Amino acid sequence: MAFKVPSLPKLWKRKKPEERFLKQCKDLPVSEFKSLEILNTIAGGSFGMVKLCQRNDNKLVLKEIIDEDSEQEKLFIKEASLMHSLHHENIVKFDSVVYCGNRKFGFLMEYMQFDFLPFGEETKVSSLKEFLYNVDSVCNFSGFEHLQICIAQDISRGLAFLHENDVAHRDLKPDNVLISNQHYTKDNIGEFWETKPVVAKLADFGESRSKIIQTSSLLHTRTANINRGTPIFMAPELHKHDGLPMTVEQLKSTDV
Repeated sequence: MAFKVPSLPKLWKRKKPEERFLKQCKDLPVSEFKSLEILNTIAGGSFGMVKLCQRNDNKLVLKEIIDEDSEQEKLFIKEASLMHSLHHENIVKFDSVVYCGNRKFGFLMEYMQFDFLPFGEETKVSSLKEFLYNVDSVCNFSGFEHLQICIAQDISRGLAFLHENDVAHRDLKPDNVLISNQHYTKDNIGEFWETKPVVAKLADFGESRSKIIQTSSLLHTRTANINRGTPIFMAPELHKHDGLPMTVEQLKSTDV
């Protein structure tokens, strides 16, 4: 019998990264990368890049990830899906997902900014960490004391909303709280300064866990990998934890 070279079925061919990514994002709004103008890089690391960009007249933040493996891609889609499902004035607004080319993908969210120009300084910050550093180093918080209460109230409202919807953030820290004063200017600051001097919103849900968006397994309502997040900001019980999976209810208590 003559030897016959076997042929591989068409299904064996791996889908292109963009096709695979867009298929997983079928329930999410999608933007085209070419519609964005990249203005500058805000932060970078092993996870990817965070960039400030512009679409038409609107500034947005692009969280861009390098597609290294399918597991990372699934976790990214899960974070985007979770953000898309959360609608609250103290949760950063999700815009859309975007395929950036060269095996990179990301999602867009609103741009938050606290501008110190009304106070005589040409400085702009986005995170609570940057805000605290600038106010403390420039004026030792003199005149800004009441902002701490406003920020704490906004964080509490955002966290309460997450917990009411069975979502545990798991990585609360000043870096992941975004702040803005874009609702007022130097001309109308007197109208807002005493009542609403700042708006704070929770961001970065990469470590978050939810009963709504969970992987199907025997541990459907429990989460392993407890020692995630930033050690200095983690609850004491997480440092002493025995390593067993925790429920979302237990994780919510560590947020508090």
